[in-house]
Amino acid sequence: MKIGIVGTHGIGKTTLAYSLASQVKRKGQNATVVNEVVRRCPFPLNDGFTVNGAVWTVCAQVREELEAVSEGSNIIICDRSALDPIFYLQALNFDRALYADLEAFAINWLSSYDRLIWLLPAENMPLFTDGVRSVSPDFQQAVHQMFSLFFEEHKKISYVSLCSEDVFGNNVEKIVESLCLTPSCVQICSTEG
Repeated sequence: MKIGIVGTHGIGKTTLAYSLASQVKRKGQNATVVNEVVRRCPFPLNDGFTVNGAVWTVCAQVREELEAVSEGSNIIICDRSALDPIFYLQALNFDRALYADLEAFAINWLSSYDRLIWLLPAENMPLFTDGVRSVSPDFQQAVHQMFSLFFEEHKKISYVSLCSEDVFGNNVEKIVESLCLTPSCVQICSTEG
């Protein structure tokens, strides 16, 4: 089973990924986290992000996910998806013709996830400087808006939306249950899907 966690930056996707992996492991399943690859991107990020940066990030994300699949983990939890970089290009108003093929590939790659979690930003959640992500609330909101428009436009794509407040509360065990990540449920899901 492969889970993709998507959403704008600074809202708890990495925290959720590791919390889910920890809960899953406590329940007797093997879990691997595919870390956010964009942090290793050799191209500018945030408001300097480019199409080259997006291509690098999509390719690196897919490669990391395939490597995790080849290692045979029961559950792979992806901190981001191949589609996330596309929304950063959109938030920066890049000409869509420059990345149309990349976007089509990334949308098709969504079908490789058994579960997709869209993490929504909590109101008044501060952005912290970590040396990588933008601390501009306007940019964070612009990227979030691109996710919103995408899910409104692609109603057939199945996802679960969670508020980032749930990640930082004591709700991770409930999230694991609702996503069908307990040992017996994973068995049922994997035999049905």
